[in-house]
Amino acid sequence: MDGANLGLDLESSLGIAAVIDVNAAVLAEQQGGAGKGCASVVYVTIGTGIGAGWPSLDGC
Repeated sequence: MDGANLGLDLESSLGIAAVIDVNAAVLAEQQGGAGKGCASVVYVTIGTGIGAGWPSLDGC
C-alpha cells in the first residue's frame, strides 16, 4: 500500500469528506460537549501522535 491515501480514497468512493479526527473531536466538544457555550475551546489528544484543535467558527 505504498503511496495509498485512505482519506482521498474514501472521499472519492463514498462522496464524503474525510476529516482529521482531532478536528472532528474539538468541533463536537464545542457544539455539544464540555465546551458547549464557551467562546474558545482547545482540544489536545495524545495517541500514536499528538494533535490539537482550536475551532474558529463565526459567532464564537
